[in-house]
Order: sequence, then structure tokens, then C-alpha cells
Amino acid sequence: MISFLISFNFILNLFLLIIKMRKKRRKLDAIIDILLFFLIYAFLLYYFKPSLLLSDTLTNGGDTGSHVYPFFYMKDYLLSNFKIIGWSHGWYAGLPIFQFYFPFVFMIASLMSYIIPATISFKIATILGTFLLPLTIYLAMRIFGFNFPIPIVSALLSLVMLFNEGNSMWGINIPSTLAGEFCESFSFSIMILFLALLYKGIKENKYLILNSILFSIITISHIIPSVIAFFTSTFFLFSKKFKESFKYLFLLYLLSFSILAFWILPLITKLQYTTPFFVKWYFHDVRKEIFPDVFIPFLFLSAVSIFLYVKKDERVRYLLFPIIPSIILFYLSPYIGIVEIRFLPFIQFFLLLPASLIFNQVPEKFRKISVLVFAALLFLWTIKNVTYIPYWIEWNYSGYESKPTWSIFKSINEFLKGNPSDPRVVYEHTSENEQLGTVRAFELLPLLSGRSTLEGLYFQSSLTVPFVFYIQSLITYTPSCPFPEWKCTTFNLTKANEYLKLFNVDYIIVRTERVKREISENNFYEKTAVFGDYEIYRVKENENRYIYVPACFPLSLETRDWRKDFYYQWFADEENLKIPLVIEKDNFPVISSMKEIKCIKIENNCTILEKIENERIIFNTSCPGKPHIIRISYYPNWISKSGEKIYLVSPSFMLIFPKDSYVEIYYEKDLIEKLSTFLTIFGVFISIILLLRSSRRGLSNLKFLVSKLKFLRV
Repeated sequence: MISFLISFNFILNLFLLIIKMRKKRRKLDAIIDILLFFLIYAFLLYYFKPSLLLSDTLTNGGDTGSHVYPFFYMKDYLLSNFKIIGWSHGWYAGLPIFQFYFPFVFMIASLMSYIIPATISFKIATILGTFLLPLTIYLAMRIFGFNFPIPIVSALLSLVMLFNEGNSMWGINIPSTLAGEFCESFSFSIMILFLALLYKGIKENKYLILNSILFSIITISHIIPSVIAFFTSTFFLFSKKFKESFKYLFLLYLLSFSILAFWILPLITKLQYTTPFFVKWYFHDVRKEIFPDVFIPFLFLSAVSIFLYVKKDERVRYLLFPIIPSIILFYLSPYIGIVEIRFLPFIQFFLLLPASLIFNQVPEKFRKISVLVFAALLFLWTIKNVTYIPYWIEWNYSGYESKPTWSIFKSINEFLKGNPSDPRVVYEHTSENEQLGTVRAFELLPLLSGRSTLEGLYFQSSLTVPFVFYIQSLITYTPSCPFPEWKCTTFNLTKANEYLKLFNVDYIIVRTERVKREISENNFYEKTAVFGDYEIYRVKENENRYIYVPACFPLSLETRDWRKDFYYQWFADEENLKIPLVIEKDNFPVISSMKEIKCIKIENNCTILEKIENERIIFNTSCPGKPHIIRISYYPNWISKSGEKIYLVSPSFMLIFPKDSYVEIYYEKDLIEKLSTFLTIFGVFISIILLLRSSRRGLSNLKFLVSKLKFLRV
């Protein structure tokens, strides 16, 4: 740190000397821009040490350490099969991976992995948003037409936003990025550039294709910045040029929608197969969380700038406009399944940004020196307010392999080595797992051992999620239980036995002494291995198969809300688990309430040989015609090659009545997805045609963007 300050002081004095030499103003402006950009990125790299980013280790820490598995699944399976969306058995008894999450940054990381090691490409992808933000802010302010030094001061202000330690879950800042929200930070950085190009594009009737592409990238990177960008664009509908603005926006979003159709149309039409997340955030200290100390001096400058310019400069009103939809969505979000605090960073940022305009009040002859002094003070102020960020960066990017527990973690995965056909593995949820690299470390079981587990990220992506966390609460004293709508239960290993068998779980990994003691005294479990502080127990009665014929014929339950009835009435009582329920009538016996539930016994002495692949399930059965339950999450893209109907059966599995002894089920695009893919191809084709027809303008668009980096011309 001392060497950094000495270097800064030397460079500052050097450029003060340059200023005194009275060189051309424009060139001096560019030199100062170069200097400050150099210092911005030197500052970032001081914390994000290249030695960490370029180390060939698996990134850990928070949700980031779990995102590693989807990244490798994208790289090794999806892209190699020319897919972006597909099926993964790894979490939640299976989920349509990247259908309900954002694939773009993972695609970037995967493509980079063809040039550099995959572990390093993932690390770089996670910091893209952080490192892009100063640049996109600078470009945006140049595109808006703000003169020196406002663009570079705005870029400097991005550091205040990035190094804000007031929260670690809201998004955009470095703590949130390290916690796993790197897709949003990337999307936000592109959004800033989009808002500027949208402003100029509508004013000059330009950049329609470019803006459509940028908006598509924003949306497929993360939906929150996309929503804010969309509602911010309504700013232009309040102008005198309503028709022109509406036409421009209509064409922009129509083209963006067609480009994204392959992803967004199936997402919309299949929301019924997700688990909504309704939660309200509780603040510990509202002022310090929303307006942390690091913001205070700059918010004061911003308030002065807003007072001076909001009436006479439309650009300032436009830059403040995103605050309005952010506030509205903050209050609406608990009712639409979004955590409200995800909109607060947008309020913070757009209140902070106008602080740069204060330099319009500085006499021109003092602007250069004042910018350098401001930069020095900003760096020092940011450093003063940084506490835990360096430790988090070191923890995350040193990787799992650098942790003292790596040999234990590696040995556990080697012991469990298998493939999707093998039974699942669960683990005790405890903060003591943090020693491995993150409390979510065992969510990497599908990657490191090849075996599926139940918990994971993207917990809105599967119908099975509430049942998974119910099971979690049975085998740990400290369950996460993230869904307020779905109440968990209490620790009970005896009761857990039936649920673990239902989900084809044959191993439990336990960590705490209390659970070790309880499970060692329970006859349903048998200790099979010990690795350091971890013990692995086998579920002795598990059948070790995914496909079975139930002892009781499925019943059709008349229900208005099958999810809650399946969860609270059927699943909560382990005595019901042997009697499957469906919601379709067809030829099933119908019951009007759970009081009528009864077992209609069927002969189930069947021999079943099964093979589970990533997107294919094959089995031979000695009991064709009888109900076969597949302990994998129901999703309509699973199709039987022989044409049999696949039913949703409790808790959220698949049910099929095989016509023959050989059955093959595969994961396939449905009609909507095929049409969506065609629409995307059409949208891309139209974009290319429009670009070719206006190739000169397209080239000028590129030159225009590059021209905003004026220091490249020095």
C-alpha cells in the first residue's frame, strides 16, 4: 500500500509538471484520462491480484464456488453438443439447467476455456463486470456528450460503488460479485453503455441494431438490469416526439425479443414448472446499508449537482430516471417473486453518478489539477473504507485446492466416484463446511465425484426444490430453509430414512459431532468411511435404483393447489409415501381429499435394469403395463420414444406405463422451443441483413464507440 501511494505521489507530481508546461488542452485531457484509467485498473489489480486470477484452481467462496459446476457442465456437455440449455441430474433430482438462469457469462467463460485453462477462464468471467464498469461508464458519459473531466470522474466514482461493503447480496458491488452475483455485475456494466447509446440513438435515429444486440446481451446475462433498462426507456415516451420514440423502442425490443426467443419464450411458457421465491428483506441498519459511509461525501456532491442541473439538462433527468422504476419495483418485488433489495443498487448508483457534474462548476484553468486532487482523495477514501474485500478475494481466487481441507474434500469425492446412474448423495448442511471453501462445497459433488446430490443453486428452476429442503431439515440441526412459503420440519434421522429412500439416496456426509452421535446410534444407517472431520454413512435400506413399480396404484387427487397439497398433506406424513398421487384423471382412481387416501395394492415383484444418462433414461422391465415411477424431477421436455404419456407424480417425479419391456425416455425440445429457435435464427438473420444493408453505418457505429476512447488517439 505504501509503495502504491509513493508511486501515485510521483506520478501526480510528474503530471502537475506537465500541466505547467502548458501543452495543448485536448492532449492534456487525454493524458489525464490515460493516467487515471491506469490508476483505476492498477487499483483494481492491487486487490484482484493476477497471481490469484491466473492460478489454475477451482474458484470457491459463497455461491461462486457452486457456480463452478454449471460452468463445467456448459463447457463439457452443453456447448460440445451445440446447446445452451439442457438437462442436468446434478441438483434437485434434475433441472433444466440455464433455462431459468442466465447463460451468457458462462458461455463467455466456456469459449475462453478453448484458449486458456478452464479454471482461469471462469475466474476472468466472474470479474468481467467489475473491470468493465469503469470503462462503460466512461464511454457512456462521452456518448452523452459530457466534456472533460466528467467522463473520467464518473469512471472514478465506479470504484466507490464497487468497493461498497454495505452489503454482500444486493448486486453490482465487489462483495456481491464475490458472493456469486457476477452475472448481474456484467449485465449492469453493459446496461450503462446501452442507456447512453439508447439516448443518442433515439435523438439521432441511429444504433437500432447495436442497441437491440446490447439489450439482448443485458437480458440473457441477468434479468434485473434488463428490467431497469426497459422501464428507463419509457423516459422518451414523455417527450414531444412520442411517435418516433415509440417506433424506435418497439422495433428495438421486437428485434431483441426475436434474438432471445430461443431462451425467453420457453422461460415464460414454463414458469409453472419453477418454484417461486417470495421473501422480504429485513434491514439491520437502514442508513448504513442503503447509504454506507463510503457514499456520503459523493452523495453530497451529487445533491448539489442535481440541484444545479436537473431542470436545465435533460441528460441529468434521464440519468436520474432509473431511480423511479427501481423504487416502484422495490415495493412490488415481494409480490412478484423477486427479492426487493436487488433493486437498491440501481438507486444507489444513479444517485451517486451525478456527483461528477460538480466539475462543471470548477473554473476551467483549475479543472485538471482539481481532478487529480479529487482522484487522490477518492482513492484514499476508498482504501480507508475497505475492510473485508481483500480477504474475500484471496479466499475465493486461491481456490479449493489451497484450503487445508482440500485433501479431505478430494478424498471424499474419490470415495464417492460414480455417474448419474449411481444413487444420490446428501450431506449435512452446516457452516462448518465453509472450511472446504464455501458452505456450498458439496454442491460440487456432480462435478468432482460424478454423483448427483439434492441441493444446489438456481433453486427456482425445479418443482422438486421444496421437498429437497424438507429433507435437508430432517438431517441437520441448522437447515437453510430458504422458502418462507414452504415450511421445513425438525431434525429426525429415523423419519428421514423413508424420504432418503424415496429420493434414491445411499450416502449421507455428516460433519458436526451432534449429528455424528445421532446417526451412529440409528439402525437405519451404517458408517462406511471417515475423512478428517467428515463421516460417510450408508442408507442401509435404500434400493439403489431410480425406477421402481410402487406397491400401491397411483391415485388422482382433486386439488386446487397440487403443490401445497402434495407438500403439506402428502409429503409431510411419511406413511403416505408408498401411495403415489397424480393430478390427472385419465384411468386413475379419484379421491377428493387426503382423507380418502388408501393403498390399492399391485404386484411389484419386478426386475428393472436402468441406465441414466445426461439427457436419456433407458430401462428394461419385466412388468410392462404397470406404473413405473422415475425418481427424477418432472419436466415436459422428457419424451418417451415409444409414445407413452409421462405423468407428474408425487412428490414431483415422472410416472410412465411402459407398453413394452424396453423403454427409452429422452430430453427433447418441444414445439415451442423449436419455434423459438427458428425465431432466434430469423432475428439474427434479419440483424445481419440490416447490418449488411447499412454496412457503412455499421462501421461508423464501431468507429463512433472507439472514438469515445479518446485517449487511444494520443
